[in-house]
Amino acid sequence: MQAECRKKHPNVSFLQHKMARTRIERRAYLEKHSTMEALEEYPALRLPVVLLAESQNQLDVDVDRSIMSGMGQIARKIIEQCQRRATGQDLFKMYNDAKTGCAEESHRGIQVVLATLLLPHLLREDPDALYRINKTPEVPTPVLVITGNPFLEATFGVHLDYTHILTHEVDDITLALATLMSIYFVFNTEYHKKVKNTLSFIEKYLMSNTPEGKIVPTVIKMANYLFS
Repeated sequence: MQAECRKKHPNVSFLQHKMARTRIERRAYLEKHSTMEALEEYPALRLPVVLLAESQNQLDVDVDRSIMSGMGQIARKIIEQCQRRATGQDLFKMYNDAKTGCAEESHRGIQVVLATLLLPHLLREDPDALYRINKTPEVPTPVLVITGNPFLEATFGVHLDYTHILTHEVDDITLALATLMSIYFVFNTEYHKKVKNTLSFIEKYLMSNTPEGKIVPTVIKMANYLFS
């Protein structure tokens, strides 16, 4: 497995087969070892496609497809709510600047980008504990690291324990968010308190999975509004 992962174009089917065969022992290993030790032992966990497959096996849900579909449904209402509250103004400026230079058929795509980045603002939480744009993470839990302009051209990586996880970064924000959620589940990481409601919202209402602990009433109310 380690030799295959060192290749420029690893055989993903081979790696997924190997990961499936080591699933039980790997979960026990992850409980007793650091992030770096786990990545050295199971380097396939640095590949988004493997992480997504592992989370799908664990949760019985296609995390990428679910998040992409859900965000498409609620993007407009997230943006409207944040406009009313006058929150996330820096993001709105970046969005409007990008929108003026984009073809009309691209507008819906960058609208989903904006809504995804606004989600922690909507739930009155700290976006720095979910993503950083051209900055290094400040928390040890999984964080999206966005390099470039997310509305024009950017790559999305994920850091865990201040360590860059992915060997193959992605260029789509919903895929990046799905990968981040997969890392939370595969590495059995507790949600950071600064974005607990945001991540619980994603898990319950976008991934159709029930998170541990209670979801606060304000989040439930917001979800009912967004999906109504």
